[in-house]
Amino acid sequence: LKYISDSFEERYKELVEEYDFDNLIREDWISDVDFEFEANLIDSIEGASKLVINEGITRIGDRLFYNCKSLKEIIVPESVTYLDVTGSTKLKNITVPERVTHLYIDGCESLKEITIPEGVTHLGISGCSSLKTIQLSNYLELIGDNAFRDCGFEYILIPDSVTTIGIGAFLDSYLINVTIGFNVTSIGQSAFFG
Repeated sequence: LKYISDSFEERYKELVEEYDFDNLIREDWISDVDFEFEANLIDSIEGASKLVINEGITRIGDRLFYNCKSLKEIIVPESVTYLDVTGSTKLKNITVPERVTHLYIDGCESLKEITIPEGVTHLGISGCSSLKTIQLSNYLELIGDNAFRDCGFEYILIPDSVTTIGIGAFLDSYLINVTIGFNVTSIGQSAFFG
C-alpha cells in the first residue's frame, strides 16, 4: 500500500468483493493488505475506536477518516509523508511520524495535544477546539491562511523559521499569549481575530 487517494466509488466495490474489509474494521486493524486506500473508503466506521495502518503507506489522503465518529486513536506508520485527518470528532491521540512533510487536521474536536515533527513544511490544523498544546517545527516557514482556525490553545510560540502568517491564521482561536519569531515579515488580515 503506497498511496491513499482522494476518490473511491469504483475501487470500493472491488475492494469489498476482494477483501473481507468489514472484519478488518471490526478488529480495528489494517495490516498486510496490498491495495490502495481511497478517500472516504472507511467513511463512518461504526464502533472502531483504534485504527492501525500498516507500514509502507506513504500518503493518507483527504477525508479518509471523515465521520469516523468513534475513532479515538490512529496509529500511523513511519513511512507516511503526507497526512490528512478530517472530521474524526472523537480522535484524542495521533502520533505524527517524523517523515511527514504535509500535515492537515480538521474537525478533530477531541484532539488535545499534538507535536509537529521537524520536517513538516506544509501545515493546517483547524476546528480542533480541545487542542490545548501544540509545538511547532523549528523548520516551519509558512503558517497559511486559516491554518489554526478555531483551535483551543491559549499560547503559541511561532518559531524564528516562520516568515509569513496567513489571512485568518488563528481566526476564532482562544489565544491569550503569542510569541512571534524574529523573521516574520508578513501577517495577513484578521490573522489573530476572534
